[in-house]
Amino acid sequence: MVTDRFTRACLLTIVLLLAVIAFRPLLQPDHAHAAQGSQYKVIPITIFAPTPSGVETEQALKKYAADGWELTAAPFWINSGYPEQGRGLLIFRK
Repeated sequence: MVTDRFTRACLLTIVLLLAVIAFRPLLQPDHAHAAQGSQYKVIPITIFAPTPSGVETEQALKKYAADGWELTAAPFWINSGYPEQGRGLLIFRK
């Protein structure tokens, strides 16, 4: 009989402690953190098939990297009317 009561008391204690652990995030939520503001800069580039403007693109990359900007994306598309001419963007984030 004593062992049965002791086992039930231990199991009840375990269940109560697990319930406290499970419901603690609901009763005491984490603090909200403000979103960190970022600045973006978009640089349009034009690339021609016979003479690519890679030098201008490289200069832009070096210039903004020296100023602390990080290249985030560089989307590129081809003009359907002029397939030899492509356009793109350099998107920087600081």
